[in-house]
Amino acid sequence: MTDTRRFTSRLLVPLDGPPIPGGVLEVCGGRISAVFAGPDPSATDLGDLALIPGLINAHTHLEFSGLAKPLPAPDGLVPWLRNVVATRGQRPASANPVRAGLDELQACGTAAAGDITTEGPASTQSSPGDPSRVVFREIIGLRSTLRSARLALARDFLAEERADDCLRGISPHAPYSVHPDLFGDLVGLANT
Repeated sequence: MTDTRRFTSRLLVPLDGPPIPGGVLEVCGGRISAVFAGPDPSATDLGDLALIPGLINAHTHLEFSGLAKPLPAPDGLVPWLRNVVATRGQRPASANPVRAGLDELQACGTAAAGDITTEGPASTQSSPGDPSRVVFREIIGLRSTLRSARLALARDFLAEERADDCLRGISPHAPYSVHPDLFGDLVGLANT
């Protein structure tokens, strides 16, 4: 027999319609099975809050979750990027910013995330209860001499055996940091 539970709150926000004051959310076997207008005396009242669908963070960099505050960029993009790289190299080996980021996403009601990573497979490690993720390997390489090495990096990332349930993808960084030929190669790889 599957466990069915019902919850109610001041406002229920479904995906396919307007908010329902005092609405009821039914969960069966860990999945939403119904949403309807209340009242329902058998429902657990969650109180004066809005019950909303899980949030989606489509572009995050969990490897930087250990930063206490955003890195300032008073001198422009290039010095800021150097600061990003330097900061990554300064964190202690025991630090696990991805874990901290996943915990923060979960605490904030995030159900799914697109995680852009420069660190490769180590940052794909997940635990039960974590938000669903697509981990995108960020590719940077403006010089044409980097084309084959960066394309190989993307192929290797996509081909690696997974020890988790994360989907994988590739993410060319930006037009100013990826050679046009490499960008075309990456688009072709993504389409295979």
